[in-house]
Amino acid sequence: MLVSTLDKIDYILLGGIFGSLIIGTLLAYVFSVYVPGTGVFVGTIDFVKGVIEAIGYLGIFLLALIEIVYPAIPGELVLPFVGFLVAENKLNFAIAILVATVGNVIGMFIIYLISMKLGRPFIERYGKYFLMDRRHLEMSEELFNKYGDVTVLFGRMLPAYRELVSVPAGLGKMRLAKFLIFTFIGSLIWDAALVFMGMKLGENYVLVKVWFDRLDLFIWISVILAVAWFIIKGRLREKSVVTHSS
Repeated sequence: MLVSTLDKIDYILLGGIFGSLIIGTLLAYVFSVYVPGTGVFVGTIDFVKGVIEAIGYLGIFLLALIEIVYPAIPGELVLPFVGFLVAENKLNFAIAILVATVGNVIGMFIIYLISMKLGRPFIERYGKYFLMDRRHLEMSEELFNKYGDVTVLFGRMLPAYRELVSVPAGLGKMRLAKFLIFTFIGSLIWDAALVFMGMKLGENYVLVKVWFDRLDLFIWISVILAVAWFIIKGRLREKSVVTHSS
């Protein structure tokens, strides 16, 4: 009962986040209402671009690997910045995608290997330190059991499952060659889409910076709400598990 209620609140929160951004856009651009900002997001854009530009392809590889092993640094935020630099002719499109894909594959292989060698008890005990609780594990296993090995291919392009699909593949001892091939193809398609999106945004960099600047306050509200709910939801789930087990 508690789990289903929490899942419903997920949708409500998601609607609230999109709603705050829509309201902010209407106020700023339709009604020309002045909305105070912090300037942090615009500064963050320039900072991340600068870091990636400074460390180059090695940085892309490391960030792509880390976002798989520790998804608190999502590729959905990192790779578009790579596209920004591609638009400025500071990085090569094909090389950037290939480097990111290799980083993803190695990260997924690490999770696959851990899952296969150490098993489900290890994942259940330590998964929470990598933002994977029991519910996430059950969701990934349900998807894998329903669609089989091909889940690794298409799951790599699903934001909610991208980092999780390696776990049931490892637990089920999926053939390594097939796992690596499916992971490479899925990662290549997803990474190319993110870099391409960033490249197109980079071509309109001035407009993007203006949008971030004018909606800075609403973006911060959305981020704070999402982080707070993630923490609260995790604690409520832990209490629920303890209650049912006792």
